[in-house]
Amino acid sequence: MTAVLGTTLVLATVAVGLTAGFLGAFAHTVMPALGKRDDVEYVGTFQAIDRAVSNPSFMVPFTAAPVLVAAALVMTLVDRGTRDAVPVAGAFVLAVATW
Repeated sequence: MTAVLGTTLVLATVAVGLTAGFLGAFAHTVMPALGKRDDVEYVGTFQAIDRAVSNPSFMVPFTAAPVLVAAALVMTLVDRGTRDAVPVAGAFVLAVATW
């Protein structure tokens, strides 16, 4: 179970990291540029971005992150107990919050 837990934690970390990187870059680069547009341009551009982003390279890590962290949480509870599960539970709360 330890190897499966380790693999799940690594995959969860990668998925969460990819999602955080995307959202961070979006917030610090795209949103300021959009803020300089009028309302009609803002909505049109944002809709175009949403269509472009809705693809597997974004959606797989975005949707897999909370699922992988939940799986890691369950495995940690079963394998190691409540004390070791606290950080994973915190990661799960944060992964769901970004969803």
